[in-house]
Amino acid sequence: MSAMEKSASHSFEIGFVAALVVGLACMDMWPDMLGHAAGLVGVNDLFAALGLNGRFFWSLGLAVGAFLIAAFPAFTRKLDRPLAVVVPVTGLLATILYVNSEASGLGFAGAALCAVLTAAGYGWLEVRLIAMVGRIPQFSTIVLVLAASRILKMVFVTVTGVLPESFQVVGTCLSPVLTGASVIVASALADRAARVTLLRGMAGLPFARWSALSDTRTAYVFLVAAAVLSAVARSVSDLGFWGRENVIGAQYVTLVLPVGIALAIAVYVAFFRLRESAMLSQLVVLFLIVLGGLFLQDGALVNALGLPSVVAAQASIATELFSQFLFWVAMIAAMRLGGVSPYRAVGVAEGCMSAAALLLGVALFGRGPQQGVVAAAATYGTLFVVWYLLRRTQSISEACAPVLPGEDPLKGTCEVVAAQRGLSPRETEVLYLLAQGRSRTFIQSELYLSDGTVKTHIRHIYQKLDVHSKQELISLIQNS
Repeated sequence: MSAMEKSASHSFEIGFVAALVVGLACMDMWPDMLGHAAGLVGVNDLFAALGLNGRFFWSLGLAVGAFLIAAFPAFTRKLDRPLAVVVPVTGLLATILYVNSEASGLGFAGAALCAVLTAAGYGWLEVRLIAMVGRIPQFSTIVLVLAASRILKMVFVTVTGVLPESFQVVGTCLSPVLTGASVIVASALADRAARVTLLRGMAGLPFARWSALSDTRTAYVFLVAAAVLSAVARSVSDLGFWGRENVIGAQYVTLVLPVGIALAIAVYVAFFRLRESAMLSQLVVLFLIVLGGLFLQDGALVNALGLPSVVAAQASIATELFSQFLFWVAMIAAMRLGGVSPYRAVGVAEGCMSAAALLLGVALFGRGPQQGVVAAAATYGTLFVVWYLLRRTQSISEACAPVLPGEDPLKGTCEVVAAQRGLSPRETEVLYLLAQGRSRTFIQSELYLSDGTVKTHIRHIYQKLDVHSKQELISLIQNS
């Protein structure tokens, strides 16, 4: 590659990263402004009149949309090009209608439908952006993109929140358009940047063998745990419910600066210069930080500790910010270490988070502050997940023990991969024969199985290993 080509490739990479940061920031600004900007909170009165909250319908739309994406990842991927235009335009129109639902006569039903549509659009945009972030080769760049987008989102929300209400409405309406434009720009630049390789089979990379999260089942457990913790953090934060009680205004400015600095320091200390395969221990640390933030949102505890009252408000913002960062990193870990397909990883995570947020919202709405109870429940849940991860780490370490003299290296490799990806004992036997290049007829005869049963086992193996042919399977085993 010539010097000019290297310079052009480097420019494309910088543009690609910048587009992802701006896209994620604009995307996450969208729901915050819908529910908490002074110029838009009045719409929630339509829901409040019926004892409901606009956040319920947002969570419902996001849960349904995300689970549909997770259920049909291949179909969704085929629609990437048209949806890159349709989703932002639909999001813009739905936002405009939501803002004017009372004046236009759409009323409660129209506002609810618009909230659902905007949430579904948010889900697709998140899938596209996180999928591209997860395929950046350098893990340090991934961390930089996620952290920078979190901080930039705070800046966008704070600046927009102090503007006149008409400007707040315009900024909110432009959020899906700017996010969609970022998706299109990032996709185009990724195709042209030589070193930003959009890897499809990340499960075959060497580091995937040396982490507990390399086990697909463990990756899903961690993914769901991060999703639920993110839902808890959002539900008990000041941004948990839409409406006049939680308006983003001038007071927000004094809170976000120390929180942004804290996130930057924590991310640098925890992740930069860290081997990707060792990220599990640092993710657990982030879990504990989020749990601490949950407890510090309790004003009575803050007073008992003699801390300034502003600490509770800062803890609320920090908890939501840290939990979202942790949530996205968990998606990346499931994709890169667990071998989960990007669309399914993001879809499952966001679907579980939104469903949990909906259930928690209904349970907590109008019942006063119950952060202590929720934080205690989240603590027990987190400790259980940590215990499970430690158990899986031990079992995988045992499975990865060196092959003794006289043993079949291929069989040992197949057993390691099977342990990592959660294959059953029978599927492990079928995997070993497939790795030898055996035909389906041979496997039937060797294992005394019917043709239909062998087909089912092979289909499950392909799904768990994220391969699509016997040759891909053999290549994966050889590279493990």
